[in-house]
Amino acid sequence: IPADYVHEILAGVRMDLVHRTYDTFTELREYCRRVAGAVGLAAIHIWGFRGSEALAVGDDCGLAFQLTNILRDVPEDLARGRVYIPAEDFLDAGCTVHDLRGGRIGPAFTRLAARQVARAADCYARAAALDRLLSTDGRLAFRAMFGVYRSLFEAVRRAGPEIFLRRVRPPRIVMLGAAATTLFCGPGRAAELACGVSPAAAELACGVSPAAAGLACSVSPAAAELACGVSPAAADATESRGRS
Repeated sequence: IPADYVHEILAGVRMDLVHRTYDTFTELREYCRRVAGAVGLAAIHIWGFRGSEALAVGDDCGLAFQLTNILRDVPEDLARGRVYIPAEDFLDAGCTVHDLRGGRIGPAFTRLAARQVARAADCYARAAALDRLLSTDGRLAFRAMFGVYRSLFEAVRRAGPEIFLRRVRPPRIVMLGAAATTLFCGPGRAAELACGVSPAAAELACGVSPAAAGLACSVSPAAAELACGVSPAAADATESRGRS
């Protein structure tokens, strides 16, 4: 692992000691690059990767995951005096950080949420390419994490402006199902399956059996653990990994 990544992670943690708000997305991206992107880049050096393209895509993956953490945890961060969503985005949407702090969640916050979701969705779309750039062992770990985080992101997307009022988290079985489906099918196909195709269609789409595809919606946590090696505790650990 290049030592620079460790230094970047420590620098990102220090930012939480002095930064309570961010004016621009450029500033927020730098924070995300340090606390999440650098972690991802360190991980792919352990897993093994092919080509320099993996470094840029790994950074996109870290950004996608960290933006998901931020959108999931808006009320909790606000209680700690932190607002990670950039002030420029509030302004463009027609609301302010003061509105958020005062609980005045009006129609402008629907626009604000939509902008944050669109930005994160772009990152997920780019990050999916990391799957083909990793070693086999690394690919399995990446797929499990991608599935869990993608399910978190989908919960955020569906919640819309509710993310400013409550912490969003899908049921554990949904996260396990997403991890299982992504393990079997890869990030691209798993995103399609999340839109509601049948197990039979899943078999045609990505080569898994109807029973395996059924993990996405119908099995117990114990069965999912046996099928794909993702335990409920591991899913919770992945889901809760965020900022200190």
